[in-house]
Amino acid sequence: MSASDINIAEGVALCPGCGELSRLGEVIDAGAPVDELINETPGGCSVERTHGGGVHVRVSTRSLATAAGLSFFALFWNGIVSVFVAGAAAALYTNLVGPLPEWIPVPDSDGKPMPLAMALFLCAFLTPFIVIGLGVIWGVLLALFGKIDVRVEGDTCSVRTGVGPFGWTRRFSVRAVKKVSMGSTRIRNSEGEEQVIVIETERDIKVGTGLTRQRRDWLRAMLHVLLITPDSKRRDAIVGQARQRY
Repeated sequence: MSASDINIAEGVALCPGCGELSRLGEVIDAGAPVDELINETPGGCSVERTHGGGVHVRVSTRSLATAAGLSFFALFWNGIVSVFVAGAAAALYTNLVGPLPEWIPVPDSDGKPMPLAMALFLCAFLTPFIVIGLGVIWGVLLALFGKIDVRVEGDTCSVRTGVGPFGWTRRFSVRAVKKVSMGSTRIRNSEGEEQVIVIETERDIKVGTGLTRQRRDWLRAMLHVLLITPDSKRRDAIVGQARQRY
């Protein structure tokens, strides 16, 4: 199989022997060469050696289309929730501190401010809606400025997803990795359920939410080489061949 037999954009590979088309995930799982896939490095992806002799992989989560869609939803959702949040905040202030300036509207009932018990109930009721709104805003930031950092240093691997100094990191032992496969999330997009990379260890680690198909397939192939391939010389050769286009 040569590089011309692999279509990264469509996520399929052609077997020159039987003429059958296969998903790239099936090709990787079957142990077919991932060298060609890795060499077709998409924009926003890079791999380099660290000073300690490890490997550092970076993949941008930037997607203007995703950012535009999430921004519209964030404005719609948070705009509605903010009306109720403002009312609850004003009622709490009125009950616990004192009267608000007249130019600030306060929800009332029969000319009286909202009771404290009702204000507290409204705060508790709004909490999950606020959390969802903040999550959507975080999704917008990831789609504009986010990236995934994978570092393999000896027997330790860390996967960090975030924006600048903000993000979360998951660490695990390379020896504990059983498989790098594809899974799905409950998030739906134009292609159905969104696909995500699953690193199977003592606990499944999911990475790649929001990535384009090309970047996701490239990252999966790279993770397969770094975490599954036992031949360190072959792994080093593949990493050295990958072009850096971050």
